[in-house]
Amino acid sequence: MVDDIDAWISNMSEALENFDSLEKGNNNSDSEKVSGHPAKGHHETLFLKKFCEVIESSNNLVSDLESKGYCVLDDCFQPEFLRHLVHEIDMLRDCCAMEPSPNILQGNDGEDLVLTKEGVLEKSIVIQNEIIMGEGTLSFIPNLRQLCDCRSQMVSALQSKGGILSKVTALDQAKVTYITKDGAFPVHVDSHPVYDRMLTITLYLNEGYRDEDAGELRLFPLPYQPLDIKPKFGRIVLFSSIHVYHRVMPSQGHGRYTLALWFTGTDSSFPKYCFDPKDPRSDLEPDIFPNRDSLPFLVYYEDCKQSIRESFNGNEKDKLESALIAFERKVQDYKERLGSSLLQKFAALPLGFHQPGSENSTLSL
Repeated sequence: MVDDIDAWISNMSEALENFDSLEKGNNNSDSEKVSGHPAKGHHETLFLKKFCEVIESSNNLVSDLESKGYCVLDDCFQPEFLRHLVHEIDMLRDCCAMEPSPNILQGNDGEDLVLTKEGVLEKSIVIQNEIIMGEGTLSFIPNLRQLCDCRSQMVSALQSKGGILSKVTALDQAKVTYITKDGAFPVHVDSHPVYDRMLTITLYLNEGYRDEDAGELRLFPLPYQPLDIKPKFGRIVLFSSIHVYHRVMPSQGHGRYTLALWFTGTDSSFPKYCFDPKDPRSDLEPDIFPNRDSLPFLVYYEDCKQSIRESFNGNEKDKLESALIAFERKVQDYKERLGSSLLQKFAALPLGFHQPGSENSTLSL
């Protein structure tokens, strides 16, 4: 938080003056070097160009999404641009524009419980393909605004890649998130009860990330063991909003920065299969695929339960315990619905990645 509001206002005014002066002389490279801020439209052009290059040059993007449900791309944007995004997220935090991150969980008696994730702040810039921030706030985050102004071009770039990405239709939501020490997210998918979300893209902004900072994105690619993806600077993770369950592990660093983009589309069925086609254990596919929306809570039961405790540990104890009891009941309901025969088949899950007989352990990337 800001200790001296007058100093903060002065700093913000100076930043805007620098930006405005660059807008008037956007061809003056010397002024860019002095201020450290690019001319208005410069990052917009760089972002679009780089975004299109990344999508176009990724040979495995479509095949990974269609076969595994996720894809990881590294070193996707210029460090300077990413640093500006971090600076603007910090400005949103400093002026108290970012908000706590609540979740609605079912309680023991079937009631809705509002639980807040401890140590997590977030702010949406785009909702339902429309920029929702006021002009006053937007003036402090010119690079984030310009990025969001490119939303239709981002959709076009994704569509042009073909395959499942040709079904993307619009940017549903853009949100920045800041996580402090011990902040975490529970196991979930990014589906929306009203809008047809299809694709999640997360950009990580954590310069100097170290393994001990933790805060990994843990994916649960049923029927395989979990996969931990480190939130490295400039890394992008794309995955199915509907069918890839995931969580954010507790952060241990000084701050974890992300920009998340959720896209709507007309085909949210990917990945089309659960197993790698080369996996000799794929005879389980007909049983697993129809149950892929409930099985994660059984296969990754301990992760799911622990994620609730870690994400909502700062809430009232009675609320948290009520939510955990409701979770246990949901797991039991899933077991009864599947029946003993299927449960016996699924007892060996999660499986090692394409290696029959391998030990079940979490992989990292």
